[in-house]
Amino acid sequence: MYQYDIAVLGAGCAGWQLLQQLSLQPNWADCKVLLLDDGTEKQQSWSFWSAGNHPLQQLVTKSWQQLSFCSAKFSTKQSAKPYTYHHIPGKVFFNYFEQQFLPQNPNITLVKAKVNRIHNQENCFLIDTDQQSFRAKNCYSSINPQTKKPELWQHFKGWYIETKEEIFDDRTAMLMDYTTQLHQEVHFIYVLPFTKNRALVEATFFSAEVVSDALYEELIKAYLQQHFPQINYKITSAETGQIPMSRQQFNHYGPAGETLIGKAAGMVKASTGYAFNRITNDSILLAKNIGQKQYAVATGTRGRFRFYDALLLNMIRHSPQIIPNVFTQLFKHNRMPDVLRFLDEQSTLQQEIRIFASLPILPFLKQAIKHIFTYRDGK
Repeated sequence: MYQYDIAVLGAGCAGWQLLQQLSLQPNWADCKVLLLDDGTEKQQSWSFWSAGNHPLQQLVTKSWQQLSFCSAKFSTKQSAKPYTYHHIPGKVFFNYFEQQFLPQNPNITLVKAKVNRIHNQENCFLIDTDQQSFRAKNCYSSINPQTKKPELWQHFKGWYIETKEEIFDDRTAMLMDYTTQLHQEVHFIYVLPFTKNRALVEATFFSAEVVSDALYEELIKAYLQQHFPQINYKITSAETGQIPMSRQQFNHYGPAGETLIGKAAGMVKASTGYAFNRITNDSILLAKNIGQKQYAVATGTRGRFRFYDALLLNMIRHSPQIIPNVFTQLFKHNRMPDVLRFLDEQSTLQQEIRIFASLPILPFLKQAIKHIFTYRDGK
């Protein structure tokens, strides 16, 4: 058995960001750190907005200051200032941490092993893996102890394509395009143009069940044919992903008292799937409060924003046909920075009242009443 000051379980987005923030703390070089990686292939890229430089700004490969939305009845292209939308490819992220950050921090021991169980022992954690057991004073885990199936999934498949023609506006990222509607589930196209002839075109669904590869590809092909009928393109690579969308209340601590991070700690915003910035903020707080059982601010969704998320998730489940109109009204009657601030849970109550006043009121009232009675009856 080995003794470590810190154990981080999971070498993904949350694990590496936490280590990066811990490396900025005093006495970091004196800490013996264990990083456990189960060897699962990681291909996901991340896109997010920020009002200033991100702590991992050096990994950003493309940024956009204009964002667009499009539906059958409305389209808009607006400046996102003071925000900028960024993209970090998974390959760039993991190459940096594995090939640069890890060698620069020799106090980190990387072990490829699957965690079987975490035990709470006096003054330490005992971590059993399929290779051996380890002891650590502090334990941070991205392993979700909850087995309950999410109510909905945000799931997607995207093609990285190259075209012969220069057809993309590489100054503008498309957040949502609802103009190509082929299926009953809520779905839209998301486009990140890296150059005038290279882009990620992604089919995104919100539904209880994940669809087949054929449906994603059908939607992407239909979108390209509809918007670029003379396009000649080749697929250079693809990405897929599934993000849980759940109203459940997450805990920052697991059954053995380990500190949960990332998805396991509820860092995924239920109504949108955005997680990167929330993981960053949580990592900063955890690093500053290393060793403490409680820290000042919880960064998962709390208070009225949980209620807002619940309303939207209920509508996606029970009235999916109205979702394109809900987002159309959101982007039609609100400035892009205000929408981003609201989605980031940084808006004021007064700003939120204005936003909700711009949306179709009856569906929200119906879901609000259903939500209140559901909780009153304890269901």
